[in-house]
Amino acid sequence: MIRTSEELKKAAANVSALLQDMQNYLGRKNDPNAKFKFPRGFFTSASEIRDWFSFVNNETIRSNLSYAVMYIDLLTWLVIRTDLVAAPLDMVTKNGICVLGELCETLTHYVLVPKYMGKGNKKNNFRGRTDKLVELGVISKPLKDDIDWIWQVREKVHIFLVGHLEWSHYTKKDFNRALRTFTKLRDELEASKGIEWL
Repeated sequence: MIRTSEELKKAAANVSALLQDMQNYLGRKNDPNAKFKFPRGFFTSASEIRDWFSFVNNETIRSNLSYAVMYIDLLTWLVIRTDLVAAPLDMVTKNGICVLGELCETLTHYVLVPKYMGKGNKKNNFRGRTDKLVELGVISKPLKDDIDWIWQVREKVHIFLVGHLEWSHYTKKDFNRALRTFTKLRDELEASKGIEWL
């Protein structure tokens, strides 16, 4: 059992050396004997996450939201527990922001459609919905701007539309900004669940 920071440092060095030995032996070969047990205790449980979305009455949507948040946990683990750098870190970071964009999209759609922005409404798009949330007093303009920024990154899943090199374009600060923004949106929607509009 690890009891001190020094013991933690030595354990991390040992694990790193063993994993590198395995990689040197395997190369890119798939071998079932190489599977190691993913550490338990980091992921938030699906049931706990579902409770975070108590204002979502659709059980399927609430469960699927929880699975996506668990995936965010996985990406967070990769970022904080490994020394990923360069393009792999860029793409993990981008992917995390994109998933958070999907979560924001789902929440804004759930709370506003069809009551406020039904079929045929020209403003029933992502930025139209964040505009509506500001108009209703549910979120602030600065929060809207941050949510729209997440969506701007999310739109870059279409690589042919990206007009710049994505090398060193996404940072851990960006990931943390997106995570804080999504959490704030969830908190504001949770706080508003007793209001008649929802």
